Amino acid sequence: MSRLNANQTAGTSQSRTITLAILAILISVGSIVYLSSEGYKRRQAEQMSTTALQKEADSHSSSPWIYYTLGVRLAREKQLPAAAEQLYAAAKLKPDSYDIQFALGRCLAFMNAGDRAEKALMDAIALKPDAGGPYVYLTMARHAQDRTELAIESARKAVQYDPKNPEAWYQFGILYTAALGNEAEGVPHLKKAVELAPDAGVYNFAYGSALTNVSQFAEAIPYLRRAVEKLPGNAYAHFLLAVCLHRNGATAADADTAIAELKTAVSLTPSDYRAHFELGNLLEERNRFPEAMAEFETATSLNPRLGEIWFHLSRMADRTGQPQKAAAARAKFQEIRRLHVAFQTLARRLRDHPEDVNAQVEIGDVLMQQGSLKSALVQFEDALHRQPNNLKARTLLEQCRHLMAESANAPAGGAK
Repeated sequence: MSRLNANQTAGTSQSRTITLAILAILISVGSIVYLSSEGYKRRQAEQMSTTALQKEADSHSSSPWIYYTLGVRLAREKQLPAAAEQLYAAAKLKPDSYDIQFALGRCLAFMNAGDRAEKALMDAIALKPDAGGPYVYLTMARHAQDRTELAIESARKAVQYDPKNPEAWYQFGILYTAALGNEAEGVPHLKKAVELAPDAGVYNFAYGSALTNVSQFAEAIPYLRRAVEKLPGNAYAHFLLAVCLHRNGATAADADTAIAELKTAVSLTPSDYRAHFELGNLLEERNRFPEAMAEFETATSLNPRLGEIWFHLSRMADRTGQPQKAAAARAKFQEIRRLHVAFQTLARRLRDHPEDVNAQVEIGDVLMQQGSLKSALVQFEDALHRQPNNLKARTLLEQCRHLMAESANAPAGGAK
């Protein structure tokens, strides 16, 4: 009995030893497989410093994840051309990776390389047809190429496959508002983006801008307030908030806020005549005439072709006891009005009689007086193409070219 027990014990021990040996072999094989797997190589790359990744990439690594990880990091640092170079290298080594193709396409979309972005994104979609992400940036790439109908198609798929992605709704919305000028269609999409990401400055700015464009000033104000909070360097956000406060029948406190916002906009983009003009209007309404006149004078220097500014400048010159300046501003306003009426009359005449070369030459003359030199040049050249011996067209063409040359050589802030 004792011998039988001993034999059983020995057998059990031998069996355990064999089992452990088999497990050891399996673990060893499993470790070898894991260490050679794509997942391990990718995690290994992710744990490396950017310097180490760059060194490996420069040494022509055989791992696509070295290039991918480095490319993603460079893209996050806004070094897009360098990022694209690394992602192209990754895609060459592993063209069947969804993540690599998607990252490459997204990087190229932000570089406005529309056609190249579209190819990489379509490759990503082929690898994962139901993923919404590539469709978002495909919309951006197609928008950049003015392929609006195809962009709408990809935008619809983006929100269908990834309805909780605010960027998908944002791209869909600005496609309508920016490319098609269709605020009614774009506003609901932009609203959805804000609802999904209420603290995103870009989405609040886009939605507030769209509401402003359809004269929903009161509704736009809270979104533009958030936009200037999140995007303090966006001059146009400050400008639009001031416009909405002003157009909404601003209280005294709102008017003070609007003036402050316009001053911020002016400090950020001093060459934007719109902020100076709007600020001048607000100051005029509050009887701050000398300050208003200074803003209107700056606005006329930045955009001398807008008659409304000269009209307000003439009023402020009158209010501040400067009759000669007021008379000069009124004369400028009247001249701009005269040219506008002349242009409208000639445009109707040319529409009804497109063969009328003399009307075309006169339109070119008016455009030249208005300062639209490139448009005037087109009219003169076309008139001469139709009537090569038209002396007036040739004379005005030479004058126009001379003015364009002077404008091109003028110092910053000089002739437009």
